[in-house]
Amino acid sequence: MRIFLGLDLRDALGPAAHGWGRAVATAIGPGDAAALSWVPAQRIHVTLHFFGDLEQEAVAGLSAVLGDAVPEAPFDLELGGGGTFPATERPRVLWLGLGAGADAVTRLHEWLAPRTAGIGEPDRHAAFSPHVTIARLRRDAGPGLGRELREAVTRTPVPAGCARVDAITIFESVASAQGPTYLPLARLPLIAPIGPAARP
Repeated sequence: MRIFLGLDLRDALGPAAHGWGRAVATAIGPGDAAALSWVPAQRIHVTLHFFGDLEQEAVAGLSAVLGDAVPEAPFDLELGGGGTFPATERPRVLWLGLGAGADAVTRLHEWLAPRTAGIGEPDRHAAFSPHVTIARLRRDAGPGLGRELREAVTRTPVPAGCARVDAITIFESVASAQGPTYLPLARLPLIAPIGPAARP
């Protein structure tokens, strides 16, 4: 089971995020846009932790470690400015950052980190950078596409919209010929902590 923890944004911000990606595609033209694999609206999310392949017993253990709720008050989340990763002439990912609510997302990641240590694959990134993946670039994309993408991003307004985040979701990513499907396995509600000792 390919497992990750994330924030499900597909209903609240999925269409807006995907629409922004299509606007960027129009800005760079159909030839260059063909080198990108676009994430559909129904798969828009923020990844908090990626575990990779886990046995069913490990997934059950993950649920036990996380408990029934997360000590963070529900919050509103907005999308922010975009960019590419890495910021070079041959990027691999086109992304949108987060605006309002980004600090709360970082706190969620920090709360999860010690509880998920040692489960699944190690964190592949030195620092957590909350974002929404909009598209992935093919390895054979032209060397100038990175610059064109970044220029198109600066000309494309950040999409409006707001999502009410009230839970973390344990997702299973199921591969298919049409791309992965993200199946929600469990939701951990966010509950405002009571007192300074509530966030160990």
